[in-house]
Amino acid sequence: MYNKNLRVIVPHMAMSAGKMIACASKEIVMGKQSSLGPVDSQFNGIPAYNIKAEFEEARQDLSTNPQNANYWAIRLQQYPAAFLKNAVDAIGLTNALVENWLADNMLSKEPNPETKSKDITASLNNHEDTMAHARHFSIDKCQDIGLKIVPLESEQEIQDAVLSFHHVMMIAFQNTVAAKIIRNEKKAYISMANS
Repeated sequence: MYNKNLRVIVPHMAMSAGKMIACASKEIVMGKQSSLGPVDSQFNGIPAYNIKAEFEEARQDLSTNPQNANYWAIRLQQYPAAFLKNAVDAIGLTNALVENWLADNMLSKEPNPETKSKDITASLNNHEDTMAHARHFSIDKCQDIGLKIVPLESEQEIQDAVLSFHHVMMIAFQNTVAAKIIRNEKKAYISMANS
């Protein structure tokens, strides 16, 4: 519909799925105050990487310390059957989506877009480095890992409009029961928070 001509503007932050949507664009507009979060798959509210790491830790420990079997049995019984497989699948799906979106749009005119998209996704989804779902990547970090970033400050008129709109929305969310506002040139949709 938009022929891949999408630009995502991040006045404050885009985390988790918001970051994934940003990676599907042609370019991301960020200000000095903006940040993007890691691509950190969550499964039932738990980071999928933590689930995977806990099972891996158990495997490694049990290979050298089989006497710890009772400890690990108690610790891992909190997870239902196939929970690890579902968490691993969530990580794989997240990586595949972001890699494909980056290669298909933002990096499509670059040499080796598939390789570059894998490298960027690995940087965004390296849980050993990020260590937290709420980790923030600055505009400089996003540029360093290869994302196409346009500084919001490079276009003063757009910066003023974006930040004014962002502040109005923040005031609306703080002072009303609105939970979500979707607006285009024809309609507005406002979802109210459950009271």
